Amino acid sequence: MIMRAFGRSRCFHWHGRGRVRSCFGCLSTIVVSMFLLETLLAAQGLATKQNSSGRTRAVGPAAPSGAGAANGSGATSGSGAAQVQRPSQEQSNGSKTVLSEKAAPVLMDKCTEQVGGSVYSTGTDDIIVKIIHPVPAAGGIRRERTYVESGFRNGIYLLSAKGERFIGLSSETREVSLGKLPAGELIFAIKTPERNLFQTGPASRNPDHLEHAIIKTYLTLGIELSRIEVWFEDLYGPKRASDRDFNDTAIQIRGGVANNGAVADLLKTIATEKGETRQQAIAALKELNPKAAANAGFK
Repeated sequence: MIMRAFGRSRCFHWHGRGRVRSCFGCLSTIVVSMFLLETLLAAQGLATKQNSSGRTRAVGPAAPSGAGAANGSGATSGSGAAQVQRPSQEQSNGSKTVLSEKAAPVLMDKCTEQVGGSVYSTGTDDIIVKIIHPVPAAGGIRRERTYVESGFRNGIYLLSAKGERFIGLSSETREVSLGKLPAGELIFAIKTPERNLFQTGPASRNPDHLEHAIIKTYLTLGIELSRIEVWFEDLYGPKRASDRDFNDTAIQIRGGVANNGAVADLLKTIATEKGETRQQAIAALKELNPKAAANAGFK
């Protein structure tokens, strides 16, 4: 058909010597191009016919088994990025209709960070301190959580009016029970090989007058204050002298701890005040931390 259509046509280009003649090279190019176009149109018509017969071709990741990715109407469902769950799906089983169960939503850790924050004892439970060493994921994949990386072996201490309590070295994997401590602030610190002492809390406590600890308070599986982590910066000085990345030493603290001194303040008010002020403090303590109120004799 193509040959019949173009067999008699001529291409009139200027071919030199002042003559115009037929160009059979251009004719060959036209024939090949039309053949390829006809083949492409035939393939596209076949694909359209297959799609109209109910066959679909997935693009991207395959849908999970039982998730009802293809439902005939092309509709998809989801609950957003915060929770991931599969939609319910009816399955015919003889004369019975069975509803598949929805997958439980995925719960993830959330944490708040306080640069120059402090840790407080609630006086309710034993306090457990663990030296932790989170590491980057394999294959160079970046993780949401920071990892420990330092060239120093730092000593970790709990400071108090009675003196220093050694917990361990930053290079160790150790868990220490501090027992049940009175309500109030717990000052944790590191000693570096450069003989610097860096503490939790405000910048005024440190020799360079900068904050050297970040307090991370985690909310795990709906349990408030499930754990607290302290991440230290072990280099002296501001940004140009130090990387200020706060990933040089890390400890995890759980038990009778909090990231604020509300319980200790209320207990102090109860001990020093009288009358209505004292009663209001007792009521506030019962609401804030019933266990601390019970341990203080207020049930």
